[in-house]
Amino acid sequence: GAVTYNQHGTADNIEHFPLDGDVAEGRKVFQQLVDNGFIAKDTDESSFLFVMGYAAGMNGDVKQIVWLKTKQLAREFVTLRNEKAIESGQLKIATMEKLTEQLFLMDGKPLKLAKNKAVPSWESESLKNILRP
Repeated sequence: GAVTYNQHGTADNIEHFPLDGDVAEGRKVFQQLVDNGFIAKDTDESSFLFVMGYAAGMNGDVKQIVWLKTKQLAREFVTLRNEKAIESGQLKIATMEKLTEQLFLMDGKPLKLAKNKAVPSWESESLKNILRP
C-alpha cells in the first residue's frame, strides 16, 4: 500500500470550535478557568487556544481538555463560548456536543454533555464573568 504523507501535521485532523477572538483573550480565559478549577492545571494551553477557537492553528498533537466541574457547567461553557456561532447558525448544537465529546475529558472518559437544564449557580455566574469580562 502507498504511504500517505500529511505535511500539515496532526492539528488539521482535529476539529475545533469556530474561530472567535484572539490568543490574548484566550490566554486570559484559560488562566481563569484553571484558577477557578474548571479545567485541570496541567491542561495544554496551546491545545486549549486551538480547540476553543482562539488560535487558528497549532504545532504538535492536540491534547484533550480535562473538565473538572459538572456536565451542565461544561455545556454552559461551550455554549457561552460559541454563542455568536450558534446564533448565526454557523455551529449547530449537535456539532457542539460532538466536538465537546471529542475534545474534552471528564473522569478519564469523553465528555458527553448533560441535557440542558438551567441550574443557575455561582459557578454559572463565574463562567459568564470569565467569558464576558
